[in-house]
Amino acid sequence: MSDNPFADGPGQQSTSSPQTANRSGNGNGLAIAALVLGIVGFFGACLPICRLPLNIIGIVLGVMGLKSDNLGMAIAGLVLCIIGLLLTLANAAFGAYLAMTGQNDLINAMQNQ
Repeated sequence: MSDNPFADGPGQQSTSSPQTANRSGNGNGLAIAALVLGIVGFFGACLPICRLPLNIIGIVLGVMGLKSDNLGMAIAGLVLCIIGLLLTLANAAFGAYLAMTGQNDLINAMQNQ
């Protein structure tokens, strides 16, 4: 018996070659991870401080996942992460505006004590 997993037995046709076997799992996990981070970062409004690193990591993984077989997942994750990053930056800018203009009740209560 041959040690070659791609060796064909008598009367069998090969269903895979070494090139396709090595390529089949190339970067698929990156695309899936980008999609998951994009979903969590997009809908993670309850933890806004976690959104920024999740979206940045998701963008990096999405760009790396563009070389995978799951191109659709990588693009969807990349788009969700970019939108999530824009929402995070808008949220931070709005919070800074409220803090600077004194329109935040929590900051006003702390200053009046």
